[in-house]
Amino acid sequence: MKTTIPLRFGEKHQPDFAFSRQAGDLRFYSKIHWHDAFEIILVKQGRLRISIQKNWEYIYEGDIAILPSGTLHGTDSREGFCEFNTFSYTESLIYSPEISIFNMKYLSIFKRDRKGYRILRSGEPGAQGLKSLLLSAMEEYVALGFDRELKVRAAILGIHGAICSVYLEDGAQAERTSERLAEAELFIESHVSEDISPSDVAAAMHLSYSHLSRLVTSALGYSLGELIARMKMNWAERLMTEYPAESITAIAMRCGYNSASYFTRTFKKMKGTTPLSYRKMLNGTKAHIEAGSEYKPEN
Repeated sequence: MKTTIPLRFGEKHQPDFAFSRQAGDLRFYSKIHWHDAFEIILVKQGRLRISIQKNWEYIYEGDIAILPSGTLHGTDSREGFCEFNTFSYTESLIYSPEISIFNMKYLSIFKRDRKGYRILRSGEPGAQGLKSLLLSAMEEYVALGFDRELKVRAAILGIHGAICSVYLEDGAQAERTSERLAEAELFIESHVSEDISPSDVAAAMHLSYSHLSRLVTSALGYSLGELIARMKMNWAERLMTEYPAESITAIAMRCGYNSASYFTRTFKKMKGTTPLSYRKMLNGTKAHIEAGSEYKPEN
């Protein structure tokens, strides 16, 4: 069974991270499931029975279960007092099309790991450091300060970095893949105003199109052609911000599109809104900032 983020913590919801706490003598049980998010389980007291990839085992006080996205898992606590915290965050906090492709390497090591999950026992190297990061993140999560979300996201980046160090034994291939993808990104970025094709990118890297295409699709989950389109749309956003008076047709030309209508369709597919609507939102945000008030988009 697949479940999705956001998870629930009291009355608070976030689209890309969620923390929760379970404690007591009652039975805690979750059905076997998976979701598109990392899940980290820290046992603070007692012991917790956990199923990972259909194998049941116990984790004890101070142990940490690391479950990358897509891992089949469930929990069952039935013996005495147990307290544990669950930390969940989506991959988009680490890498997304709007974030540099260099960050992809921080996810690829998990996608290429044969086992996938890890049980980090309390006495193992890195366990205490990761525990401290997790508890600090929880403190930021329940705080009510203005910068709460920024602090939580910063804490999650630290958590993910610590988790990556646990997996680095098998990281050499991921690093080579990351270098190839970074090279592809740099070529696309330097030719973003031109009408380039996936074959052009592969030829510039002295790779076959099929090999580079497989590499991109395996690592990112979408095609090389879509990578080009996403980077062009990110460039279009920047142009519309820097040149608010320039026409959409001119923006399309600057992004290597000869057809404004095709550019508009691509932008809407990638960003979920049209270029004109996006520009209207930018103008509305700017006007409200200049007026000293908070911008609230229209329903």
